[in-house]
Amino acid sequence: ARRGAGSAARAVTGGFSRWYAGHGDRDSISRRLPHPDDIDLAIVCALVPALKTTDMAHREVLSSPFFKARLEYVPSALERMEDAIRRGDVDEIGRQAETDTLLLHGITMTGADEMILWRPETVRVILEVKAMRKDGLRCYFSIDTGATVYINCHRSDAPQVRRRMAALNIDTMECSVGGPAALTDRHLF
Repeated sequence: ARRGAGSAARAVTGGFSRWYAGHGDRDSISRRLPHPDDIDLAIVCALVPALKTTDMAHREVLSSPFFKARLEYVPSALERMEDAIRRGDVDEIGRQAETDTLLLHGITMTGADEMILWRPETVRVILEVKAMRKDGLRCYFSIDTGATVYINCHRSDAPQVRRRMAALNIDTMECSVGGPAALTDRHLF
């Protein structure tokens, strides 16, 4: 899996997994993190179409004056996230993901080409997530190298989160953390 994308190794181990980025097949691996089987986490994907290439974003961050600071920050952030996962603490998982999102996009936006991957809808969703929290919903945003927003929330809050996104005319789909890869005889084509 990692030959297509290094981080794809996490999809093979499934669940909450950590990718240990190496330099080849032997040391670029993924390990599934121990966590309760019944984590009360739903992921509402607020679908915001955008053109992006992850490779471009990966190159861009290297030119950010904040890239080195991010590298220094990541080990302690990983410890906090792994601790939250082990405890099944959905709120702390959400808070950590939200902080990391802002830091990731901060270095993307401050690279040489000033890549802004978000769209106006992305910002509207972020602001609505913050408003939902003020209204008592336990939800947090997360964004990879694109414009789509992943709203991490408690399962019981997911229907209301989806309604709030629908009020913004944002299409959504609800997901959850997947299991490990499995062999199958079913083919896609």
